[in-house]
Amino acid sequence: MILEVLLPALSKDKTFFYTTNPSISSKIDIGQLVNLTFRKKPQVGVVIKKHKELNLTFRLLKINKVLEGLILKKEVLKSIEFLSVYTCSPISIILKNFLSSFCLKSEKL
Repeated sequence: MILEVLLPALSKDKTFFYTTNPSISSKIDIGQLVNLTFRKKPQVGVVIKKHKELNLTFRLLKINKVLEGLILKKEVLKSIEFLSVYTCSPISIILKNFLSSFCLKSEKL
């Protein structure tokens, strides 16, 4: 399964495509927070769409980890999109503001 992911670290309205293992693809919903590698750095992104197949000419990276229990509801995603249009700001910046209250615990302390 191919996932379309929005990253809050960028200041562009661009989504990226990642793939998952078939065993965990059924667990991933729209709005799910996932841990992935972007430009050789770990990032947290939000799944925007799920695709069964796409005709892409480039190699896709895999999702590192699904963050269980952290799902943005459809109403929140619609609010993020509305605020992006209303304020003429990139959707990734609005998403970054929404996610600023989440704190991921580091495995190394």
